[in-house]
Amino acid sequence: MSEFLVQALATLLGALAAFALEEQRRKRQERRAHAQSMKTAMFVLITQRTFLRNMEKQHLAPNKDNPLRAFTIHPTIHVAPAESIDIQALAFLLSAGDPELLNRLVVAEAKYKTFVTLLERRNTVHLHMQERVQQAQASGGITSGTADEILGVVGPLIAKQLPQMTDELYRLSNDALEFNQKACEELAESVKKRFPGEG
Repeated sequence: MSEFLVQALATLLGALAAFALEEQRRKRQERRAHAQSMKTAMFVLITQRTFLRNMEKQHLAPNKDNPLRAFTIHPTIHVAPAESIDIQALAFLLSAGDPELLNRLVVAEAKYKTFVTLLERRNTVHLHMQERVQQAQASGGITSGTADEILGVVGPLIAKQLPQMTDELYRLSNDALEFNQKACEELAESVKKRFPGEG
């Protein structure tokens, strides 16, 4: 065999080995990135669930059976976590045979954001109600403080909106918590299956 062929073969084998090593390195990096994306999504779900549970425990559950809960649940000062699930970073699930998990994560986050948006809007309406009640108290428009008297002061729109928003807040809270829990369990199971020993 000529020296040229030996050199060409050695060069080719070296290039193939370098290519194979680079491909292995790329796959390891991709695997680490996928694992990190899934773990980050888990963290986001947990922070969202913590917020939902705190709202349930501190504000919703204590007033659940109160017929005037729409008016007695005051605006909350809790700040909802702003972290979001990075759907782009999890898009690999579509081609990795787990599109339903990605869908569940999207829906779980949407339910959480819907709850937070309603909570913020309800806070605003409740603050308007409080302003009207305070103005009426200052001008002597409220004397006994009965529910009927207060409803008369706040007006028909707020008297209708606040109970509707409050009832929807209870419904959304339960729905968001339930969906979050299921999505978190499925995500944890998928992480264990895809990345065993990297928990």
